[in-house]
Amino acid sequence: MEKRVLIATLISAVFLAFYAQFVTRGIRPAPKTAENSSGSVVSSATISEQIAETVLSQQLKQEDVISVESHDLVLTIGTSSGAIKQAGLKKFRNNHGLDPLSFGQDAPLLQLWPGDRPLTWKIKNHSESQVVLDGSDASGAQYELSYTLDANNPLVNIALEEQSSSAAAASPVVTVSSAWMKGDQLSDRSNHLEIAIQQRAANGEKQKHLRFAAAHNKSRNVPRGTLLLALAERHFCHVARFEDPGGSTTILPSKNGFIATVTQVELKHGTAGARRMTATVYLGPRDYFYLKKAGFEGAFPTGMFAQIGLILLIFLNWIAGLTHNYGIAIILFSVCVTCAMAPFTLMGFRSMRKMQALKPHMDRITSKHGGDQQKASPEIIALFKQHRVSPLGGCLPVLLQMPIFFALIQAISHYVEFRGKSFLWIQDLSLPDHLFHFPLVLPIIGSDFNLLPILTALAMFVQTKLSQAGMSTSQTDPSAKMMSGPMMPILFGFMFYQVPSGLVLYWMTNSLMSILWMRVAKSGTTDIPAAA
Repeated sequence: MEKRVLIATLISAVFLAFYAQFVTRGIRPAPKTAENSSGSVVSSATISEQIAETVLSQQLKQEDVISVESHDLVLTIGTSSGAIKQAGLKKFRNNHGLDPLSFGQDAPLLQLWPGDRPLTWKIKNHSESQVVLDGSDASGAQYELSYTLDANNPLVNIALEEQSSSAAAASPVVTVSSAWMKGDQLSDRSNHLEIAIQQRAANGEKQKHLRFAAAHNKSRNVPRGTLLLALAERHFCHVARFEDPGGSTTILPSKNGFIATVTQVELKHGTAGARRMTATVYLGPRDYFYLKKAGFEGAFPTGMFAQIGLILLIFLNWIAGLTHNYGIAIILFSVCVTCAMAPFTLMGFRSMRKMQALKPHMDRITSKHGGDQQKASPEIIALFKQHRVSPLGGCLPVLLQMPIFFALIQAISHYVEFRGKSFLWIQDLSLPDHLFHFPLVLPIIGSDFNLLPILTALAMFVQTKLSQAGMSTSQTDPSAKMMSGPMMPILFGFMFYQVPSGLVLYWMTNSLMSILWMRVAKSGTTDIPAAA
């Protein structure tokens, strides 16, 4: 009993560690300096004081706007600022289907300009999915800026080309400012802002990923080598991929609930001789499957558990296509998983039954040696070998299920298909079930009453009681008695309290199915004679 209690406690600790690591990420430290193209250090003041204030003060000023759209996107572009002021995702809605989902409120989502300050642009050409603008800087150099929407994905192809140059603009640097403010009202308090950067390493061969969570009060400079720059909330993101991966990025201070960055990229000579800068911007779901379809899956790398979870999601999505309800699909999916694990589950439960049957024999051996566990251990081990029993066999069902659950945590945390999907009283499977609100904020559980974690804890309590039926617990070990009783279900109930209801529904179904398999396991015999 003591070993199983210890393992159950360790499993709980691992669960908490994984949940903290992959669901509620903290801020990662950022490098304090950035490098320019010559390898020298650019001070924080150079970027923050000269550019940051300009970007953060770029409010959505009154100006004429034009729209371009594709199958997935609608962009609103300022005719004089040349900035993407607002983006609408045509396939998604806010407020449970009442309003279209759009992003861009207090600052432009994206704006770029050569030189020291934003230019004034004029429309050159405009079609349904493309806009071309002309502009000139203070030195008289002429530029052309174009936005072209992709027909198959929520992508914007951007090109800035120098039409004529001047001596005063011999080597212009293009400043690309990006901003993102929470726009998804359905994601509730779990909607955290985050910045992710895929960066080329100094040797040019390896890549590394940096992730930063809002909020922060100071600028954070990232060295040169930005390949992908992502600004994201839980389910949606804005990712820029630069043709020249040599740009340096500055993460600006969070302000008014939004995040912003500045990336500086040099104009490069193209095949026709003109200097130009190109980039592709993804504006859409943070979901791995959407990102992969658009070729942007590198923005948010997936680990081993997440890759396993993505495979499981494909199967879950297939079931949802048949049932047309994700709640029913999760239940059927959990049933399928527990049935697939049934041989191991039955093996574990039967091992527990054999341990119960061996308990009188173990007590007799311990009594023979006067309670000396060290002297009794060799005979007890021989007893286990004789009857082919593992003292850890009873933990096998939980040990097999936890990796699957960890994989689902990572895969589902940004799975946009759960967003806004309801089931029974659950309004959104990507959030806790929120049955009703308390009039005050309570410690740990907050202001919402979530019924599903409580039902799950009850199912686990019944499962624990059935598994311990007939097993005598040592009266000298009150901790083991407590952990084999209500303690573990209560602990898991608290851990599940703020977890997305889709995951809790999966685990509750798993617990109920485990009770069924336990009844099946108890129907057999143990082949162990009674103690003399």
